[in-house]
Amino acid sequence: MFLPALLANRLTAAMQNRLQTEQVVASVEQSPAFTMLLGRFDTIDIKAENAVLNKVQFDELDLHVNKAQLDLPQILFDQHFSVQTAQEISLKGVLSEQQLAAALSQKENKLQDVKVQVTPDKIHIQGGISLLGKSISVTVEGRLLMDQNRILFRMEKVDIKNALLGKMGSNLFNDLVLVDLNKLPFDVMLTKVEQEDGKVVITANNHKNE
Repeated sequence: MFLPALLANRLTAAMQNRLQTEQVVASVEQSPAFTMLLGRFDTIDIKAENAVLNKVQFDELDLHVNKAQLDLPQILFDQHFSVQTAQEISLKGVLSEQQLAAALSQKENKLQDVKVQVTPDKIHIQGGISLLGKSISVTVEGRLLMDQNRILFRMEKVDIKNALLGKMGSNLFNDLVLVDLNKLPFDVMLTKVEQEDGKVVITANNHKNE
């Protein structure tokens, strides 16, 4: 049991570094155990809270890997997590309204004091735009889309409380790239982005034929 516990601790440290959070729990299994020293793992399970991907903080993140070959020296000595090959990889992330608001504010610096409400049908955003030293109220409705393994926010309706800016409302924001899964240290494809009441749930895996 010593070797799995040791490598799980090193993997936890590597993921804490990667995800920018201390709230990471990792577990590993391999039989026979000594082959972990070759970077081979039957299963890897990682659970994290307040985990950062592409500068977006997820409230919850779950990663499951089966039959994996890892770059063990990078994990042990560089605290860097990298999957070389894997039979199965699945990823699930949960994004609250508060974290989605923070992500939208970061990605679109025109918006200030952002508040978000998520429902299955739409994402409702309230905020302000600074113009000539004054904050102008803006209401935006849109939804999340999957595009080329990225999660995008697409604006579908905008209401600006200002006559001078009314004409530019429809062109105020382009599609915002919230998360790009192509930049992860393992190869997965987005399978679903679900809007639920109060949160967004994303899932991805390495089954490219799905």
